[in-house]
Amino acid sequence: MSMTSIRASRSTPPARSAWRRWIFGLAPFVRVPANTPEYISRVLDGGALGRGGAACQLGCGCAGSGGGGEIPPIGERGNAGMLAHLHFRSFPPAEVYPALNDATMVIVQFETAAAIDRAEEILGVEGVDLALIGVNDLLADLGLPGPV
Repeated sequence: MSMTSIRASRSTPPARSAWRRWIFGLAPFVRVPANTPEYISRVLDGGALGRGGAACQLGCGCAGSGGGGEIPPIGERGNAGMLAHLHFRSFPPAEVYPALNDATMVIVQFETAAAIDRAEEILGVEGVDLALIGVNDLLADLGLPGPV
């Protein structure tokens, strides 16, 4: 089973939002306000294909160790059952868990000098898929805010 064969339902607001993005070829990613299981699970269960956040917050062993939203055996995310990704249908866990884990991205955003100093460590965390630079926040942290 692959994520291309799994469609989102159009019946709930988070799933409708994710569905629209998939239709236009955009993957729905959500920035979580905190690296906690309840935020991560909520956005992934609602249809997001990945989540991101500040690097110092997310680069501390979260990805690939259960805090990144992975389903067992990789992580500890609970089995939500019928998800928007699955058209709210039930599938055998042995088929769907690997597909969901493969399709879920972890994105870190470097926004502080401390994050840049730890870049090698953060990017070396297993499961981190993409890094972004938060230019405005980083410049402000460096004492170099740009013009408004």
